[in-house]
Amino acid sequence: MTGSMRVWLVPALALFGLAALYFGPGNPATFLAVNHAAAALPAALWANLTAVGDTLVAFALLLPFARRRPDIAAAVLLAVLLTLAYVHGVKYLAAMPRPVAVLDHAAFTVIGPALKAGAFPSGHTATVFALVALLGAQLPWRQLTPLLLLAALVGISRIAVGAHWPADVLAGAAGGWLAGLAGTALAQRWQVLHHRALCRAVQAFLIAGTVWLFTGYDSHYPDARRLEQAAAFAGIVLFFRPVQEKTRDD
Repeated sequence: MTGSMRVWLVPALALFGLAALYFGPGNPATFLAVNHAAAALPAALWANLTAVGDTLVAFALLLPFARRRPDIAAAVLLAVLLTLAYVHGVKYLAAMPRPVAVLDHAAFTVIGPALKAGAFPSGHTATVFALVALLGAQLPWRQLTPLLLLAALVGISRIAVGAHWPADVLAGAAGGWLAGLAGTALAQRWQVLHHRALCRAVQAFLIAGTVWLFTGYDSHYPDARRLEQAAAFAGIVLFFRPVQEKTRDD
């Protein structure tokens, strides 16, 4: 399969999953099955996985790339804007209740805040898939595969913590991935965005978010706090680490 065809695998699989939900067991039954199965693993594991999909964690992970590859600054900016517009726009239009607002609380596990509104789509899932799509433009598919598996686990974690239906996760994966692809494609096309001032602004924006993540941000998942701070610390250190220029032996 060619690279140009592979980029459509994520939205295609997500649409297939949505169709399977519709014609199969349905959203509530699948949610309960996944949530119950996930309860066999530690709650801290799911809290840490779900934190990977947090927007500020994504900022910290992108920060070193924004330093070493300033040409992707425009892609990051566009992907962030497109992901936010997609997630919050669809949430507002769909206005779907979350599992906590529909099902008996005793019937499933809730880890972290008991959110009730704004179910569709999953913002955490959209964020992590947009992040992987952005990195996919910089990495070969062999290195991208583990990141896709991690993104899928982040999506599953949103069901495990009781925050989202399976349909929310699938829609988040498809929308986030397409937002990341669109941000990359538009940045390559609109060369006017490849300006040093814009690059510096994006870097400053990512740094501000990363510092907030390290110092006072509350994701409401206390088990994930060490991971959040570690991601922030690593992002800052790698960003400010001197870039070694490659030399060629005579």
